[in-house]
Amino acid sequence: MEEMLTPGMNGHGLGPGVSEYTFGHGGADEGFRAQLTVWKDQQFAVVAMVNSDNGSINREVILSVAKEFDLPGIEADIKKVVQMSDEALSTYTGMFNLPDYGDIEIEIEDNHLIMNGDFLDETIHLASENDTLFFDRKDGTRIDFTREENRTTGFSVQGLEASRID
Repeated sequence: MEEMLTPGMNGHGLGPGVSEYTFGHGGADEGFRAQLTVWKDQQFAVVAMVNSDNGSINREVILSVAKEFDLPGIEADIKKVVQMSDEALSTYTGMFNLPDYGDIEIEIEDNHLIMNGDFLDETIHLASENDTLFFDRKDGTRIDFTREENRTTGFSVQGLEASRID
């Protein structure tokens, strides 16, 4: 059990995601999303499941339980959106390759960045937090851009590294 809950690569043990206070795992199938969160030193666990391909409400349920029972390690991730001009946003546009997945095109639409790729289920709309850090407006996933001399050379997302190809 200790080995299973010892954080290794990307914050995961032998299966579950592991943090200082909790461990858990998500699940997904077409039309469903689920999330298990267990507190290590408390006798609390939450399983949230939604019949939708968008499981972001699961996080809200878990946040509510943590707040109600004063459980540690689960807090709202409040992001501050920084508006950028289309000129500034244009330095992030282009084609990028995410190894083992495919190419992603980043463009400007309605004063924000969008990402499209053959392997993506839908267009991802991004909001900026600062000069290099953006997030998915739908689920909060962070995208951290790498820049050299006012040019975007790549980005990282969920432990994966993409490189500019154009």
